[in-house]
Amino acid sequence: MSSVDPYASDYSYDECEEFVRDPVGFKAMVYGHSKEDFANVPKSEPIPEIVKLATKGDLEGIKCIVETAVSHEDKMKVINSARMQVQTEYWREELKVFKCFGVTPLIAAALNGHHDIVQFLLRNGADPTLKGCASTMYSNHCHMTALDAANKTLGSTISEGSMENCNEPRRCVDLLTVASFFWEEASYSSCGYDEDKRGAFTNTPRNNLLEALGTVPPISEYPKKAMKRAYLKEKYAKKKPKMMCSSCGVAKTFAYFSNNQVDKGELAMCTSCVYDEKKKNMKK
Repeated sequence: MSSVDPYASDYSYDECEEFVRDPVGFKAMVYGHSKEDFANVPKSEPIPEIVKLATKGDLEGIKCIVETAVSHEDKMKVINSARMQVQTEYWREELKVFKCFGVTPLIAAALNGHHDIVQFLLRNGADPTLKGCASTMYSNHCHMTALDAANKTLGSTISEGSMENCNEPRRCVDLLTVASFFWEEASYSSCGYDEDKRGAFTNTPRNNLLEALGTVPPISEYPKKAMKRAYLKEKYAKKKPKMMCSSCGVAKTFAYFSNNQVDKGELAMCTSCVYDEKKKNMKK
């Protein structure tokens, strides 16, 4: 399976080469405006080395980087690293500049079907709820988690009729689906960039994640033992910790409650009920 560069464009080789050589001039040409319009646009940060290795499928290189981390905090920063990425577009003849987080190593590996790297990263604490944007020139891979990336790759592989190449992306989907039942969405998961937003990675999975990941069959047993989502949901979803909404009386996972509501304990209201309450107050 050939590597998918998360930062490559969908343009031809010559156009891509021109973009790399003179990105400001290329964008000015595409949008039909002068280079001066882009003169003050900030530059994206360099792509982290671990993201490059995840794209290539270099598991040993990733292990070397992770093992050099001197503390758990450093390890989490490396394993969940994503660059600041600048995107531009014209809206009603006005240049709009957006800053977002690029892909994490986990997203890059999932996008390329590198199931062994996905497994290694998940077992070492990579947060699958983090979102990233995979392209600076085309928005077809924006705001996606690693599971989104794996499903996108599996879908495109199937649509190409390459059923013999589906095992790797399918195992990525299985690993990330299992992991999704053990992680609540991080408060800093969105890909909108802020310098202090991902300064520390405090989100952690529930216990038994490693044991659950061990139930995913090895690649040699695919496709016969590919896991079914219905089975996974039955096996793991019911084990997610839940909280009772004081308004509707329904037990829901913590993802349905804001941090402020969680702090209220037994008086907590789910986001749907909070919204309904606001609408009632507005009508008064």
